[in-house]
Amino acid sequence: MHYNLIDEPWLDAIYLTGARCGLGLAQILTQAHLIYDLDGLTRQERAAIIRALIPMVGRALETHGGLTESTWVETFNQGHFDAAAITAYLEDHRSRFDLFGETPFYQTPGLQLANGQMAIHEATIGKLQNAQRAYADLAPGQTLSLAEGARLLIYTQSYDLGGKHPLTVEAEAISAATATRGADGKMSRARGVAGARTHLGQSWSGFIQIVLARGVSLFHTLMLNLVADMPNGHNGVPAWERPVTTWEPVVRQPREQFDLLTWQTRRLLLVTEDDQVVGMHLAAGDDSLPQGQGLHKNYFNAEPHCHWVLDIKGKPKNPPVYRKGAPIKAVSVHQEFGPLWQGLTPFTRDFEDDLRAHVVRFVQNMIDKGVVTGQFRGWATSGFLFDQGTATKIVGSFADDLDVALDSVRNEAVLTEASKGAVDGLKALQAAERVLETLGAPWLADSLYRDLERDVRALVAQPDLSDPAAAADRMLANLHHSIQTAIDLATHGASAAQWDKFWRPGDTSKDQVHFWAELKKINQHTRQPEKEPK
Repeated sequence: MHYNLIDEPWLDAIYLTGARCGLGLAQILTQAHLIYDLDGLTRQERAAIIRALIPMVGRALETHGGLTESTWVETFNQGHFDAAAITAYLEDHRSRFDLFGETPFYQTPGLQLANGQMAIHEATIGKLQNAQRAYADLAPGQTLSLAEGARLLIYTQSYDLGGKHPLTVEAEAISAATATRGADGKMSRARGVAGARTHLGQSWSGFIQIVLARGVSLFHTLMLNLVADMPNGHNGVPAWERPVTTWEPVVRQPREQFDLLTWQTRRLLLVTEDDQVVGMHLAAGDDSLPQGQGLHKNYFNAEPHCHWVLDIKGKPKNPPVYRKGAPIKAVSVHQEFGPLWQGLTPFTRDFEDDLRAHVVRFVQNMIDKGVVTGQFRGWATSGFLFDQGTATKIVGSFADDLDVALDSVRNEAVLTEASKGAVDGLKALQAAERVLETLGAPWLADSLYRDLERDVRALVAQPDLSDPAAAADRMLANLHHSIQTAIDLATHGASAAQWDKFWRPGDTSKDQVHFWAELKKINQHTRQPEKEPK
């Protein structure tokens, strides 16, 4: 059986005319100037696939004329990719883009055999965490099409969260192995005794906040995100130009962008039946975070699509992201302003150029030189947010899911006040949520969170505000009014027992003290005078 991604329609695209069509790699890339964007993908799926397409066009340019700033400008001004160069490059590696055969795309042939060397996991599509995130409406026992399976491979190599997984029957029978890298650099595996479960580390893209430029067409999007002047002067080669992966992980770190963009952090093999994907074999792959080595020592010169902060030694370091148990930190002295500042500050002019994502620096350089004009639509950020409750989700949405128009974030005062207002508003909403839960109406908080997100986004989109602090105060005053309305509504619907317990005058019970303390926090964080609500 064959399913070659060069020819098969595994990606859905929206043409500039509005038409929608499924396309293979050859059509996607040679017609990129006619296509508006990819269609039907989650935000993380799109980021993973765009980052996989970039090395294809980059290597096509390199092998047919070279990839330098001057050749980049020439191609950009041309307005479309050289179809002959794209076709020739894809044909040179045709066998590597087939989902099946001896060199299956993004997979390790023979992985299911376990061969006594490694701990292998297997799961049906319904139990695969990445499939559940990419295809939220999966039903028990459901399968995926080969097109969906191809997209899942790229998504998993980029964003697999790892964790503990059940082993295959064969792997459970393995008596000895470990899951750490020894001092000699050799890989060792997890114990494979019956019933054992082993841990897989995070895939690389899940550690970072990805920043991608948005162009007016797919051609412009791919070109804007293809950085032609990486610091080390080299781009490397992608996974499909390297030897086919085996069960033995590669003991090395990626040093160039095309290598890192296609880094194989997993060993994967699709399980198919009757042209449907029913499951996946999965095992640990090449380590993206070698133990004992800071990220700045490995990937600053290779990763084009994320911002950086300074570590305590003054060296570039990838910023922390929104992960369970990890602190949410902002940049420099603005730490107290929260994640909105972290997400948007690097786009401003006053941010240190050496710490901005290489793609942001490169695109701004092309704008300043007059090469890029109306072809650039703005920035889209994409991070991975663990579900830690409604408040955390809305915090993450500011930094991780905000499409950033460059002109909207150049007013530092607006950004600062919006950031502080967002944090204050979230604290008020957390207190309000506890009050509403006490009154038996926690669902009333949902719309309040949505309202705050809408108002913060609206504030950030007004770079010409003369008094952003006053605008933030008005935003919080409106939030206070909405919270008070929700509490009044919940109070009218409260039971007699709830009313007696929390609103009885003169009561100093522990429950009532806590209740009134939350009401006081609402006034405090919405910057209202301290008074007890009626």
